[in-house]
Amino acid sequence: YKNKFDCDLYECDAFDPSGMLIKAMYVNGGTSLSAWNAAGVFSFTQLGTAPDIAQGFGRFQMTRTAPLTENGGLNLFVADSQTISSYQTLNWTFAITNESFPFQATITWYDPPNSISASDQLLHDLDLVVYDDNGETIYSNGRDEDDGGDDSRDSRNNVEKVLVEAPAEGTVYRVCVSANLLT
Repeated sequence: YKNKFDCDLYECDAFDPSGMLIKAMYVNGGTSLSAWNAAGVFSFTQLGTAPDIAQGFGRFQMTRTAPLTENGGLNLFVADSQTISSYQTLNWTFAITNESFPFQATITWYDPPNSISASDQLLHDLDLVVYDDNGETIYSNGRDEDDGGDDSRDSRNNVEKVLVEAPAEGTVYRVCVSANLLT
């Protein structure tokens, strides 16, 4: 893999993105909605922070998908078509140099269909967790330690996202993608 967007606006190499990369970029571009007209009669329900059951990952916003830097480059890292084996962990480290962008990490993957009678539908269970240099653990999809389970990992979805809205300049984040048994 390589950072396909490590270039300025006019000198990027062309490449054919995978369907999962396109999906991840749409998810990355999601922004929380404020309210939802659940009843359809001007009765709005206030919404929290995406992701949630009512809004998914939120409304797509292109400026969050491909944020431009001051010099016209993209502030984006992509590892497309990355492979991982059972019980393997992949790590990337990012230092925040510009506080004007949120820090986001998103993974998506193809998961083959399972038997309709299976207790767990997800066959390829990957987990996204981000650690900052202050020792904080940030779980994907808005989960936290209080959600219980096995280290608050998401074992139901093939899309996982971590969002830090206001990262402090100089903070270093370690992005970890871990595989459980891949069948």
